[in-house]
Amino acid sequence: MRFPKAVLIAAFALLISGASEVSATPPSDDGHLFLIDTPFSPQVTRIYEVDPASAALSLKGDLGLSYSPVLGMAAADALTFYVTGTDTSPLDACQGLRSCLLLKVVLEPGSPTPAEIQLIGVIQQGSSVIPEITGLTFRQDGQLFGISQVTYSLYRIDITSAAATLVGPAGPELHGGDITFDDQDRLFAWTNIGAGSGIYLMNPDTGLASAYELHPGVDLAGMATLKHGAIAYGASAASNRLHTMDFMGGFNSGVMMTLDGSQFDHSRGDLDSPYCNNDTACDDEDLCTADSCSPGGCLHDAIAGCCVFDSECDDGNSCTQDQCESNQCMNPPAIDDFNVCTLDLCDPASGTLHLPIENCCLNEPTCNDFNDCTQDSCDANRCTHRILNSCGPAENGTVKRYEDGG
Repeated sequence: MRFPKAVLIAAFALLISGASEVSATPPSDDGHLFLIDTPFSPQVTRIYEVDPASAALSLKGDLGLSYSPVLGMAAADALTFYVTGTDTSPLDACQGLRSCLLLKVVLEPGSPTPAEIQLIGVIQQGSSVIPEITGLTFRQDGQLFGISQVTYSLYRIDITSAAATLVGPAGPELHGGDITFDDQDRLFAWTNIGAGSGIYLMNPDTGLASAYELHPGVDLAGMATLKHGAIAYGASAASNRLHTMDFMGGFNSGVMMTLDGSQFDHSRGDLDSPYCNNDTACDDEDLCTADSCSPGGCLHDAIAGCCVFDSECDDGNSCTQDQCESNQCMNPPAIDDFNVCTLDLCDPASGTLHLPIENCCLNEPTCNDFNDCTQDSCDANRCTHRILNSCGPAENGTVKRYEDGG
């Protein structure tokens, strides 16, 4: 079996240091890490938030007994989860097995009682039920992926119907463990198969898995990259410890998980971290995008007609005035020159024309006809030329002014 170079380097470091494991220091990250756990007795399923640095747990949601045990969980955001539960009713949709129901769980902030537990349906491919879904995770495109420890295969699961689409068999046995996508869109799986336990790199298009970094004898119930980044965490049901790994050989000895200051007894379940926490966390400070947190991460959808600058509102029409007002584009007609003495016309292609209106005036000086025998005035924007009484007709049809004594 050929191992990645990073694994060989890590093994050499172990030999020269005498240490039992390579240390991977948890990074500072504002992501949220969640653990779902179902004890063997009583089988009460609960969701906890885990502090990545201290491994301290805080209760976030109590799902009760109805769908226990729950073996898989994927976080859509910091309050919304998709989990795989068991049919404990007389119908026994899981056919004597476990974790074949897809549930949507919405937590209530400040209360252990969930705001919503919705049964979406039985996870099945066609008429075949897919049980024992032990690992769930979302991809950047918002698609939910899951693995089954019965079929040893990878599936895409519709979160609206629970319909499963087979991606393909993994090859190695997938026992317990989990799957997670990192910041490079790589899909990693953890499986618990004794000497072959450890991290496997899975092809999300075929399902095929190959050994990436083995940790013989280490048993993890869940594995998740924090915010689907570069650093992952693993929860061990065997040791009750939270391990940190970096997919480059770094795998620490773990920190004991605690609840209310006491050691936490992790039985079975899953670990996951959402791409984003909520809509507010996705704010890109762009007034023209609608920011939201989706299962695949932050979305920044353009708001139709929104603008910041006038230049963004160009409608290609020379007859309109393009302007941005209150982040909305306005394109009012722009042909009016506000001159009552022009006829305003426009061709969208060539632009505006302002043709003078004959005999129109704005003031008396513009009505001067340079005839001493008329009184020129501008009335209602029309020029008038009243003949003065002191003038009379002349031989040429015009008028002339009579001079005093003439």
